[in-house]
Amino acid sequence: MEDLSYREQLEALIADYRSYLKKLPEKGGIFSGFLEILKKPQNDPGHNEFYNNVGKLAEQAAESEDPEAVRELAEALLFASAEIYDRESSYLYLTAIQRHAMPLLERLSESEKAAFLERYEEEYPKKRRLPVQNDIIKLLEK
Repeated sequence: MEDLSYREQLEALIADYRSYLKKLPEKGGIFSGFLEILKKPQNDPGHNEFYNNVGKLAEQAAESEDPEAVRELAEALLFASAEIYDRESSYLYLTAIQRHAMPLLERLSESEKAAFLERYEEEYPKKRRLPVQNDIIKLLEK
């Protein structure tokens, strides 16, 4: 996977995670994944494995000398969950991985941060933001 861009590697991790979620037993329809995550994520290590693998990828990108690669991964991390909101059981973890974008966002130019902030506020209205998203807003406003 190392010959893929950071964004492509993230997309592969997300695809694998979604595939993993589809293999979990479906008991209660579309929200069963949410309920299982909220109950005992530590009992099902696949969620944490996904989160940690994304974190490792973000750490690699943070050390990159390529500002475009850093920007692309930050963007992909921030907006991976934007279009699915509550339609997929992957939403919570796709939102949680936004925390891994924070060190990358610090490397962006002021104009890039402003553009991300504008889009972020549109994609994630205040009334449905999770705590990590409020942290992202604060960082982008700096």
